[in-house]
Amino acid sequence: MKNKEQFQKLVTHETSAVHQHMQELAKQKSWLDKAVAISIAIQQRLEQLNWKQADLAKAMNVKPQYISRIIKARENLSLETISKLEDVLCCSLIRFPIPEQVNE
Repeated sequence: MKNKEQFQKLVTHETSAVHQHMQELAKQKSWLDKAVAISIAIQQRLEQLNWKQADLAKAMNVKPQYISRIIKARENLSLETISKLEDVLCCSLIRFPIPEQVNE
């Protein structure tokens, strides 16, 4: 058997478990970066308000464990939850670019 034939037997077109895991991490990186940024902003605002995570949980009517997951950036937040956090903390956690006005 030639080297090329041996190599082709070894090569597979299927994705390995490691490769699949790396692809999943790459997909998650984008939202994880944003979750970390939101977490830092929340922590800074809690310090400004002299609040503990339990105070935020009580104000939002959620369990302290949920706030802990948010602070640890382990929660994929919905826009609804981000809005509630912003309302309770009286601050902006995300910003959107101002759309350009269309000239008529």
